[in-house]
Amino acid sequence: MGIESHGSHGSHGSHGSHGSHGSHGSHGSHGSHGSHGSHGGGPFGYGGGSGHSPYYAVAKTSNRAGVVGAPLSTTTGQPAFSHDASGEHGDTFRWTAGVRKRLTMQRLRGQISHSYDASGDQPSVTVNLQGDGCAPIVRPSETELTDASEIGSVLGHARLRYEREAEIHVQMTEIVPFFGAVINLRGDRHKYTWELLDCVTDTSIEAHMPVKAMLSVKRPADIDPQVQPMLPDPGHASYPSGHATESYAIAGVLMRLLEDAGAFSEDARAEVARQFDRIAQRISVNRIVAGLHFPADNVAGQTIGAAVASHIEAMCKDPGHGTIESALWARAKAEWA
Repeated sequence: MGIESHGSHGSHGSHGSHGSHGSHGSHGSHGSHGSHGSHGGGPFGYGGGSGHSPYYAVAKTSNRAGVVGAPLSTTTGQPAFSHDASGEHGDTFRWTAGVRKRLTMQRLRGQISHSYDASGDQPSVTVNLQGDGCAPIVRPSETELTDASEIGSVLGHARLRYEREAEIHVQMTEIVPFFGAVINLRGDRHKYTWELLDCVTDTSIEAHMPVKAMLSVKRPADIDPQVQPMLPDPGHASYPSGHATESYAIAGVLMRLLEDAGAFSEDARAEVARQFDRIAQRISVNRIVAGLHFPADNVAGQTIGAAVASHIEAMCKDPGHGTIESALWARAKAEWA
C-alpha cells in the first residue's frame, strides 16, 4: 500500500452508501475504505452521503411541496451544532469523517519532523515523532544494493510472482482488509476503528515519504535489467518501503487498540498478534516479489511503522485528553469492548 499507486479510490464518494469515504481519493492510500458500506447511511447518500443525484434533489423538492404546511410557531428539528467547550469534540463527531479527519491529521502530522545527517559514511534520516526519534534510517550504499542479499533476493523472489499475483495486485490499494479478516473488522460495526486506521495510514505517509525524498534510493529495476517488475515502478524512491511502514503501523495500532479494549481472551490476542505480524511481513515481502523493493526497504519501513504506531497510541492516550484524536480512540475502543 504505500502511497505508490493509490489515487483511484476517490470515485467511491459517488456511491451514497460509501458516505464520507469519497474524500479519501485525494490521497488514494486507503483503498480498503470502499468496504465501509454503512457510512453513507442509505441510498443516494441519505442520512450522511453526498446525495448529488439531480433526480433525488427534484424528488425531495416535490415531496416538500406536497407535505409542508403553514409555518410553525416553533421548530422541532435536530439539535443545532453548538460550541462544545468540554474539549471532548462531541460536535465534530456529527460531521463527516473526511472533514473530521482533517482536524485529526493536523494534530498528528504536526508532531512529525525529520532530521537529516550527512556526517557518516552514508547519510541518514531520523524521524522525530512527538519529540521521540526512531532509530536513524541509514541510506544503503550502491554496493550493498548490488549484493546477493539485496538485488539477489529480489531476483530470487521473482519465482513467487504467479503464486502471489492476486495478493500483490489487491495490496496495491488495500491493506487493512487483510488484517481485518483476522478480527472480523466490519464497516457497519467498527466505523471509528476504520477512521482511526485511515489516520494511521496517512500518518505513515507523512513519516516515510520525506525519508524517501531525502535519501533518494533507486528501485531494483534501476540497478539490474533482469528484475523487470510485474507492476510499473511507483513515481518515487524505493527506500524505505511505504507498504512495510503502513503495514507495521496498522498492525501495531490495531493490536494496541484491542489490548486497551480488552477484546478477546489473552490467548486469542496472542494469536491475533502473531497473525498481524505475519501479515505485515507477507505484505512487505510481496513488494520484493513484485520487483519493486529491496529487503533493506522493508527493514527501514518496519522501523518507521513501529515508531508510528507508538506515536499514535501516545497521542491518542495523552494524559491531558480532551483532543480529537483521544475522542476518536475512545470511540474506536468502545467498538471492541
